Amino acid sequence: MILTIRKKPVIVQAMLWTGDNWNEAEAWCPYGLTCQRDIGSTKDVVIIDTPEGKMRCEVGDYIIKGVEGECYPIKKKIFKKTYEIVTEGR
Repeated sequence: MILTIRKKPVIVQAMLWTGDNWNEAEAWCPYGLTCQRDIGSTKDVVIIDTPEGKMRCEVGDYIIKGVEGECYPIKKKIFKKTYEIVTEGR
């Protein structure tokens, strides 16, 4: 049987990785972060420990905190297509 379904609306939190907000991101992500420089670049990238393994988050990407409290990166272009901001703040 084939079903037509709709994903339940779930409100989650997100933060933009700017390369300058390491302390905020580190305190916010429960599984841990590793910061490193791109080879041949001055840009900081964050490696996020997720339940699925390590994922790379580049400057300009968003970090999403999921329904289980897990964090994972999402490209800005996908974020803009998938999410809308409900409120801003801390």
